[in-house]
Amino acid sequence: MSASTQSTSPSPTAGIIQAPRPASASALLRHFADLRDGTHGGARSRRDKERLFAAAVPLLDPHARQALEEINTCLLLGTGEVTATGVRQSADGGPEALWALTWPEQQAAGIKPIVIRAYFGAGFAHPHLQSGTVGDWPLNVFDEEQAAAELPTLRAMAAADVHNLVFQLGGDVRIIPATVKGLTGKEDGAPHRVSAEGKVDHRGQTVVANSRNTTNPVISEEEWS
Repeated sequence: MSASTQSTSPSPTAGIIQAPRPASASALLRHFADLRDGTHGGARSRRDKERLFAAAVPLLDPHARQALEEINTCLLLGTGEVTATGVRQSADGGPEALWALTWPEQQAAGIKPIVIRAYFGAGFAHPHLQSGTVGDWPLNVFDEEQAAAELPTLRAMAAADVHNLVFQLGGDVRIIPATVKGLTGKEDGAPHRVSAEGKVDHRGQTVVANSRNTTNPVISEEEWS
């Protein structure tokens, strides 16, 4: 092809390559580099990796609490309580840390709280994050900036968990105080209608409740005993 006929169109990926890298992509790159090298934050021994995990937990703590407190304020109308375990040994022998949001309606319904869990499984190369019903996300946090960048992920985890807990009860939205009060969060248009039984599906249609606890949570029953 002659020089006069060669295309001069810019590469469709040029803008993406030149754009600032999002924090989520940086976290994944750290994760995959560790997988490639068999390390975690440069550490190779299990002992050193666990030391880095223990250091990450207090860095994550304010952001995990924030994600749960936002749900407590906006959905539970401040009726819930956020608790944290700190670093402890999990059932499989590896270290873990849990943040949980409990509230009266959840406890009365007999379902688990909203959970954010950081854990370093005994057979894992490095630690991960998960919610009570959804997982996993990489956990490669080594400083305050990286911990703060996890807030959108922590929010998504908590949101997925509360969604799944509602549907463990067949869509019984009465466990969400703000919904009972009529606070749907819709900025415009007609709000979803809730039946006398308080059960709606994704389209706002009334559904019949199924049996409780129809999904298997990630956290085992023994871990909450």
